[in-house]
Amino acid sequence: MKRLQIFPIGVLILVLLLAGCQTSTVISSLESAVSAAEIAIPVIGAATGLNAKTSALIMAYLQQVNVATAEAATILANTSLTSAQKTAEIIKAFAGIAAGCNCVPPGTPQEVVAVVNAVAQAVLNFLTNFQPAPAPPVAVKVSAADATKLASLRARSEANITKLKGVRK
Repeated sequence: MKRLQIFPIGVLILVLLLAGCQTSTVISSLESAVSAAEIAIPVIGAATGLNAKTSALIMAYLQQVNVATAEAATILANTSLTSAQKTAEIIKAFAGIAAGCNCVPPGTPQEVVAVVNAVAQAVLNFLTNFQPAPAPPVAVKVSAADATKLASLRARSEANITKLKGVRK
C-alpha cells in the first residue's frame, strides 16, 4: 500500500523536474527546486510516524531551501549584476544546503524520504548551472518573460516559507 502512495509523488516530482521547456535551463531548474519544495510541504505535514526532532530538521532544511530559491530569483532578475557576481551570490545563498538535508534517519516514512531527496536533487540540479571561479560564469540573459517568471518563483518561495511556519509536528 505504501508503494502506491509513493508512486504518485514520484511521478509528480519527475514531471516537475522535466517541466519548463519554454524558459532557460537556469530558470526552469530553479522552478523545479521551488516546485519540489511546494510538494514536500503537505507530504511532510501529513506524514505519520515522523518524530518531532526529524520533522524540525526537515522543516528547517526546507525553510533554508525556500529562502535560497527566493534569493536566487532576486539575484537572477537583477540586471545590474554581472554573470560572475550572480554566480558568486547564488553559490553563497545555497552554501549551507548544497549537500542536501542529511537529516533523514533510518525509519523515516518513505514518502518523506522521497520528497526530501527530490528537493535536494532539484537544488543540486539548479546549482550545476553555476561553477565557482575560475570556471567561466554562466551567462544569464533575462527576458521580460523570464523576469515575470522569476518574480513568480520568488513569490512561491516566500509563500512556502509561510506555509512551513503553519506545519506543526
